[in-house]
Amino acid sequence: MSSSEKSLLIQVSVKVLGCVQGVGFRMFVFEKARKLGILGWIKNCSDGSVEAIYQGPKNLVEEMIEKTKQGPFLSRVQNVEVLSSGKNLSPFSNFSILP
Repeated sequence: MSSSEKSLLIQVSVKVLGCVQGVGFRMFVFEKARKLGILGWIKNCSDGSVEAIYQGPKNLVEEMIEKTKQGPFLSRVQNVEVLSSGKNLSPFSNFSILP
């Protein structure tokens, strides 16, 4: 990736609230992220929420946030909080599901 392409990338941290654990939510997000070419990770949190980092071109990250709001069929997403965003990029090479 060239430095000009990298400068067009953004990174956001999101927290997803609702019925989002035990319903295939992380796999849903993983598959959508892979299709869009989004880098980062997703994990379950002890409070029942799910946290994720999305990195990619701004338009695709925004699309990923919208897909996150929809969630898979069995989930009930109450809120997707964008906790932080910016151009300070962590070194991701793929999208992964963390334990």
